[in-house]
Amino acid sequence: MKRILILLLLPTVASAQFSLGMSLGTSNAAMFATEFQLAYSHNWVIQTGYSSLVSRKVEKPSVFYIRTGYEFTGEVIDVVPAIGYGYHLHSTDNKALNSHRFMYSVQLERQMREGKLYFTTSYTNRIFVVGIGIKYVF
Repeated sequence: MKRILILLLLPTVASAQFSLGMSLGTSNAAMFATEFQLAYSHNWVIQTGYSSLVSRKVEKPSVFYIRTGYEFTGEVIDVVPAIGYGYHLHSTDNKALNSHRFMYSVQLERQMREGKLYFTTSYTNRIFVVGIGIKYVF
């Protein structure tokens, strides 16, 4: 019975992908924004990462997040809408400034040789970020 279960799950594991990505962009709150993400995808996508607005001002947070979404594959472009939850880090000294918020995002991805070139948009707590990045797919 265990062998049959392993044989049934093998195609699922064989077609799943891990990816590591980073992007650079801009937002309505700061001139520059960066993002680092680690993702697992097999039609459904689970992403975790860190997004930062490049600024010294406390009201512009860094966001640690986890998102989940579905990958719609096309002939040239893949579309990944996702929703998640983020921890907004404003200050390590004053914890009252930090908060938790929902996060919404859409990524457009194009397969390259060993990775993906992607365009990302995300929205959380009145901050809209757009960026372009590259993912390495394992």
